[in-house]
Amino acid sequence: MRNNWQLAAFWALAVVAAIAIGLVYRIWFPNPVDLAVYRAGGTMLLEGTDLYGPRDGLPFTYAPFAALVFVPLAAIPWPTAVVTLTAISVLALGRALWLLLANLWDNQAHLARFLVVVAAALITEPMISTITFGQVNAILLWLVMEDVFGKRASKIGGVLTGIAAGIKLTPGIFLLLYLVVGSWRRFLFGIAAFVVTVVIAWPFVGNAVVDFWTDVTWQVSRIGNPEFSTNQSLNGLLWRLAGPDPSRVIWLLGAVVVVGAAMWVGRLQWQSNRLMAVAATGLAMLLASPISWSHHWVWAFPAFVALVAIARRRMFATVWIGVGLLIMIFWVPMLPPSGEQVEFGWNLWQVLLGNSYVIWAVVSLAYLTVLAARGQLPISRSAAWERTSAEVGASLRTRAGGQG
Repeated sequence: MRNNWQLAAFWALAVVAAIAIGLVYRIWFPNPVDLAVYRAGGTMLLEGTDLYGPRDGLPFTYAPFAALVFVPLAAIPWPTAVVTLTAISVLALGRALWLLLANLWDNQAHLARFLVVVAAALITEPMISTITFGQVNAILLWLVMEDVFGKRASKIGGVLTGIAAGIKLTPGIFLLLYLVVGSWRRFLFGIAAFVVTVVIAWPFVGNAVVDFWTDVTWQVSRIGNPEFSTNQSLNGLLWRLAGPDPSRVIWLLGAVVVVGAAMWVGRLQWQSNRLMAVAATGLAMLLASPISWSHHWVWAFPAFVALVAIARRRMFATVWIGVGLLIMIFWVPMLPPSGEQVEFGWNLWQVLLGNSYVIWAVVSLAYLTVLAARGQLPISRSAAWERTSAEVGASLRTRAGGQG
């Protein structure tokens, strides 16, 4: 696979494989509930009904721009929509991992490694749940990874992040990362794109734009019960430990700490290894959000790739990758009883198992932070190449000067 034709053939096969996976999931899980909500949003927009009013089934909890994006899914037959969203999600996952793994090795030269990583990601609970619920998390992950690592990132970087934040607010934390690290083009383009997503929905939904950003977005209860075990966030952890309606101050302090740690790692690592910055930010996003359902945890995949880079020299990273994979492949947070507030009565083992995503992420973020503070995180392939080229150039200039 040494030329563009072979690479194109590979991605063509990937499209076929993604469609096949979509067909299989259509048979196994014919009614993804969140896809139904997305289609309802698109339908309500077309019909001019209230996006956030009462309706049969789960409420529409996304920004008005998201309803606009989901119109195509509402316009096609249900089986086609299921297969289409599944295939796009699988392709988005593959592209996101391709961009992430390019920080470690040449994917074209190590195609088998890439395929193993994709296969491992596909059997984790976050990705399985993303597909079975009909979620868009993998697509949003790809949008941000494309902004950071894609070939056109230097020209239009930030735009896709702004669009992702316009669909679901949480990826907006990456706009904060761009600001902190001084990536002004990405930050300004991202903010502009986000503003466009807000404004462009106005002609279609009118005051629903104002309603969402001033009222609906703050109604966490619309999303679901925070104590439910699949809410793997610091807020969910506090609900399960302290009971109903725990202190918001403690949650906010925890959120500030993890976001602050991620931004610090980002500032230290942006120039030498953006993978580490992205990994830390993804973990902070999951931990700080009031609700991080388990299917949101595809955002932990950059952290796994970062740990792979670190594992070349550090045994703990290798062990911790294994722990994370075991937790996510065997659906560990879902092992304790859950629902109807039984989480409030968990024993110690149930607390540890039922909050295992959170614990894994806290340890991972702390590990990245400590290594960054010590200057012990590896540099990326591109940064290593640039450093080697600079050293060779300096050596040649020194020799030339000596001969002169």
